[in-house]
Amino acid sequence: MKNVKKAPVKRRRVTNSPIQININPVEFADMCENRDAQCRQMYIQHSDDPFMAEMGVYTLVELESRIIGLEFFLSYNPANEVSNQDRVNKYKAEHQALYDQLVAALGERFEGIYQRVLQGENECSRANLDNNDGRLYSYVIPKFYPDGSHEPWGPKDVPWNPGGNPTGKKRQKKL
Repeated sequence: MKNVKKAPVKRRRVTNSPIQININPVEFADMCENRDAQCRQMYIQHSDDPFMAEMGVYTLVELESRIIGLEFFLSYNPANEVSNQDRVNKYKAEHQALYDQLVAALGERFEGIYQRVLQGENECSRANLDNNDGRLYSYVIPKFYPDGSHEPWGPKDVPWNPGGNPTGKKRQKKL
């Protein structure tokens, strides 16, 4: 039997229309924070597991990074409905509560885990900032206190050239 070619089957071309989601930025930020709070509680409840303990401490370090990032943003920009001092105060209160919960749950293990996670985060942030001439939004986290306050950040611990040009020269258009 000879190979018989079949007629091509015409398929209907499917065009996907873009999905539009209308959501208020404040509502979106609040939804993300609620999800994060649920995860934190789960990490604390299961802190006897080394992985969950480390994840709990990681969320504390992440919260510290949010505080630094938001304070840095507010030092150069006017407040808006998402980025404002009320949110900084909220994060500091959450930091204090989470810190207390983690210390109670982890006991003596807390400090070792915290230092290991913080060191890893700061090494990564330092490399990001140094390798990109301070243009990336990455933050080296200074010493934090249980109440959410912290030591001042250094001049090279936050983006020092955000969106900037490392040479200072005007960029030429590529042809």
